[in-house]
Amino acid sequence: MPALTKSLRRRFSCIRSAEAANLLYPNHSDAELRLEALRGEVSLIRLPHGPNWEYPTFQFDIAARAIIPIVAYANADLKAETNPWGALAWWETQIRIAGTQTPLELLARGQLTTRLVDNLTEMRRQAM
Repeated sequence: MPALTKSLRRRFSCIRSAEAANLLYPNHSDAELRLEALRGEVSLIRLPHGPNWEYPTFQFDIAARAIIPIVAYANADLKAETNPWGALAWWETQIRIAGTQTPLELLARGQLTTRLVDNLTEMRRQAM
């Protein structure tokens, strides 16, 4: 595993697919199938872990048993389905226009908005 992915994996708390499925769909025997179907509708960061998958926990509202909408919005814009490590790295990148806060810090403070996500991802694209 490359150094960047090892470093990212250590810095983010993750849950396995079965745990994510049970979080979102408790008491459903087909919870993992429902999670897979949901992934077709909502963009989530999903990381390979051996023969299984893991999901960074910051994407979930544990109390509501739901995916945080602004996270799914940003992940879609970041193309997390095809570039999960790049999307994950973005969440902890300090943003100058946000007072050097990271998107993850903004999320935790309730300050991450769709407009800010749009601005940040557009700036990232222009820098490429």
